[in-house]
Amino acid sequence: MALVIFRIFLLALPFLLFYFWMRYLRKVKKGEIDADPKIEKRLRVFSVLTVIGVLGGIVYLTLNSDTNEYKNYVPPTTIDGEIKPGHFEDEKEPKG
Repeated sequence: MALVIFRIFLLALPFLLFYFWMRYLRKVKKGEIDADPKIEKRLRVFSVLTVIGVLGGIVYLTLNSDTNEYKNYVPPTTIDGEIKPGHFEDEKEPKG
């Protein structure tokens, strides 16, 4: 359950950052707040670090995923009116 919430958070993070960035820029444009170069620099650095972090997370999860590379997938079949679920079987002879 925690993994699902974490993935949803990672998916929503860029949209939330964009929302707060646009909200900040609108306030600066209206003159409600003064444009502070330090804040803008921090927002840019945080945005770049977030993009790097998300891309790093994607690469990490892709390279360390628990895939079934060396197994054959047997699709679901119907036997006597009952559905036998799909599954993975070990290869008989390793290729390579």
